Amino acid sequence: MTTFAKTMLLKRLSSRQGTIKNGFNLIELMIVVTIIGMLSAVGIPQYQGVKEKADSRIKISEAIGFARECATFQIDADPIATTVQNPGGTEVSCGGTLAQQTILSKTFTAISGQTYSCLTKTITGTNTDTKAELTVSRSGVLSCEFQLMIGGVLPPDA
Repeated sequence: MTTFAKTMLLKRLSSRQGTIKNGFNLIELMIVVTIIGMLSAVGIPQYQGVKEKADSRIKISEAIGFARECATFQIDADPIATTVQNPGGTEVSCGGTLAQQTILSKTFTAISGQTYSCLTKTITGTNTDTKAELTVSRSGVLSCEFQLMIGGVLPPDA
């Protein structure tokens, strides 16, 4: 190698050492975007599952609270029947000398693999619209069953 070539090579190397790199290159940005995408792919479905389960618990709890109120009227044998709005949408009369009452929760989606409970009854979800059906006997005893919705309505035998 000639002296001239060596001098040029040394100049080129020394000029590169003095430069300061600012910002990120494309590969680094692509790696960051990929990592954020993978975290989102895992985190968002988990968040939605938790949100749906909390929503179902609220709807079941609301129906249970209403059923307990009806049970109180039944146990006390309140002579005046009280008509109140059922969380599931229909009016129900509680108290007096009435027969047993049925209280439906609002509809919720039972997510596949998740467990749902209402009093002593438990089901595992199957991505189906579901309602909790609470029954208040004349003596004030509460029981609960789950009703799976078909096309947005309860099946005929429910």
